Amino acid sequence: LAHQELIPESWKKDENGNDRYIFFWGTIYRDANGNLCVRDLDWDGCRWGWVYGWLDDGWGGSDPAALSAS
Repeated sequence: LAHQELIPESWKKDENGNDRYIFFWGTIYRDANGNLCVRDLDWDGCRWGWVYGWLDDGWGGSDPAALSAS
C-alpha cells in the first residue's frame, strides 16, 4: 500500500465493471478470534485498502480464486 502507483489500473474493476478483490493466498493467518483468514486488496473508489476474508465464510462466484496446480 505504500506504493499504490505500482498497482495496475486493471485491478480496480473486472470486464463487467464490478469491483475486484485481489486475494493474496500465499499467506493465511489467524485473526484475534483464531479464525483463518486471507488478506485482500480492495479499491474503494478513491484508494486501495487492506481487508480480509474469513476462510470459513461463504465464498461464491463473486469471490473467484485461481491457484497453480504445481
